[in-house]
Amino acid sequence: MPTEGTPEPAGPAAPADALAKAMAELRAEHPFANGERADRYWLRMGLGLGLRQPGRAALLLGGLEAGTIAPGPARVEAAADDAVEADEAVEANPAATPDLAMVEVHDEGPSPADTGLADPSPADPNEVPVCSLLLARASLLPPSADPETVFGWVGRLSPNEIRRLGHAVTEMLSGGSSRDLERGFGLAWSAGARLPREDLRRLFGRFSELELAVCGVLGGRDLLSIARPPESSVGALLSIFAKRSNPALTEATSILEREGEPARRGLVAIWNAWVAMRYRDLIAPPLFEQLVQPWVAVVGRLPEP
Repeated sequence: MPTEGTPEPAGPAAPADALAKAMAELRAEHPFANGERADRYWLRMGLGLGLRQPGRAALLLGGLEAGTIAPGPARVEAAADDAVEADEAVEANPAATPDLAMVEVHDEGPSPADTGLADPSPADPNEVPVCSLLLARASLLPPSADPETVFGWVGRLSPNEIRRLGHAVTEMLSGGSSRDLERGFGLAWSAGARLPREDLRRLFGRFSELELAVCGVLGGRDLLSIARPPESSVGALLSIFAKRSNPALTEATSILEREGEPARRGLVAIWNAWVAMRYRDLIAPPLFEQLVQPWVAVVGRLPEP
């Protein structure tokens, strides 16, 4: 593994370089305010990016928490010339998202964790986690919504959570649940639910988008941002079984093959939870509970209708 001062091997950019580029993009596109402190600036950038592109924000945060980039501005400044279109999708519709400059940061002093006085009480098991709230909100978006908006919440999941979702499906199957649960609801089966025909056609493409979001988490990079040509419904249906010429989808297929059955079933579990929330009123309650059971077991409760 390369260390500081050691030339990195040729090939795809290392995670540290990718993270440095992403941070350089933020600095290049959103300069410091006059007299703004560095810590306040990066907190404002983090809040704004989390509101606008939660999936990408989660990947950046994961890289920072893993210590993949050395502290200090020198390395970030060195990559500034490589910054490209970090916010193109948002800039195309600026009214839909908040301006980073308008995000207010209130200094409320040190947190309990900083002072060693963190609350030892466990989280409320009845509380709906943020990721579940975001999934529910995304399930209500119109069919024309862009992939980053519809599936940005996937970036809040960890690779281990995705695998655990797959293991939860395996446990259900071992316990006698229908084998259909490892297939995409609305794509490969519908259990008699009458989903809108027009929506079914759109669902094929949505599965490919979710695959990119999930494999982006597993692979540690934003596959949704890679330019890709439109895909037919047949190609989307076979997205987790066949290799394709689309670079992003080809990479996603490679990641699924490497990760194996837990990741593939985890992808299907996430899909089934999203579709179940989207068509909750059209799905019988027992079937709905089956579709969301892996999500509830691993991530947490979903909001009530």
